[in-house]
Amino acid sequence: MSQMMSRLVTNAPSLSAGQGSASRWGVLRSLLPRPKSRSGRDRRSAPVADIPGDAMLRAHGGDGAAYREVLRWSSQWLRVYFEYHGPDLNSWEVDFAVKETIAAVHAKRHTFVGHHTFAEWLEAVARYKAPSLLSTLRAGNCADAVC
Repeated sequence: MSQMMSRLVTNAPSLSAGQGSASRWGVLRSLLPRPKSRSGRDRRSAPVADIPGDAMLRAHGGDGAAYREVLRWSSQWLRVYFEYHGPDLNSWEVDFAVKETIAAVHAKRHTFVGHHTFAEWLEAVARYKAPSLLSTLRAGNCADAVC
């Protein structure tokens, strides 16, 4: 972080009042480090440890303890995801959404092959599942709770 701040201070261009806001953002964006392209990203070059992803790959091999670890981590992550993306959801609606998404994770676990981090894969599953979950909750067709 300090390296980036020193780079910003030493290389800071002047932003004159005559420049448009688009060019100002372009100048500021040029100072930040460029994100690496995900298209050619190899699983072994992931910058952070993907502990749930590694556990999911072990679970593909039949490790039951690793799969329980994945489900525990996924339920915690999904709870935070649905609380953030659905601030008007009750606690039982969040529980319902987490439970249904965990069922989808179980059904689609074979599609995780490790090209992306587990959190990216889980977010894709949650994003795909969220509209149908929200429409079910809003329509009052919940099987587990009184809507």
